[in-house]
Amino acid sequence: MAAGVHWSKEDLERHLQKNNIASVFAKPPLPQVAQKELTKQPEPETKFQESAIQISCIEFFDQQYPQYANLRFKCDNEGKHSKYVGYIKMREGKLPGVSDVMFPIPTAIYHGLFCEFKRDAKAKQSPSQVIFQKNVEAQGYKYIVIFELETFQSEIAKYFLNK
Repeated sequence: MAAGVHWSKEDLERHLQKNNIASVFAKPPLPQVAQKELTKQPEPETKFQESAIQISCIEFFDQQYPQYANLRFKCDNEGKHSKYVGYIKMREGKLPGVSDVMFPIPTAIYHGLFCEFKRDAKAKQSPSQVIFQKNVEAQGYKYIVIFELETFQSEIAKYFLNK
C-alpha cells in the first residue's frame, strides 16, 4: 500500500491475521485488579463537595502564585467508565491512588507537592492513596490532604517558605 493511504478495518484485519499479529480491534482480557476500588464511586453530592473545595483551592493558588499557575496539573483518575476503558487507562499509565493535583515546583526541601482533596475531615484515604503517599514522600516530595481552603492556604504558604 502506498505511503499516506489509510487501511480499511478489513484490510488491516487481513494483514494482522496473515502475519499472525493479535487484532487491535479485539478486546484483551481484563486483568485481575482491585475491582472494589475501580467500581466504587462516590455519591454525586459528596463528589460535588470535594470538587468545590478543589476549585476554591486552585483559584486561590492561581491568584496568589500566578508565576506557577501553568505548572500545576490535575491527574484525572476519577470518573465512571466501562471495565474495558478502565483496563486501557491502566495500560496507558493510570495508577490507583495518585493524588488529585500535582505541583512540580521544587523547594530547598522538596522536589514538588502532591495534594489530595477530601470532602471533609471524616473522609479517609483509600489504601492505594496511602501507598502512593508513602512512595512519593520516600522520593522527597511533600504530600498533603486537604479538607478546606484555609488548610490549603496555610500548607501552600509553609511549602513556599522553603523556596
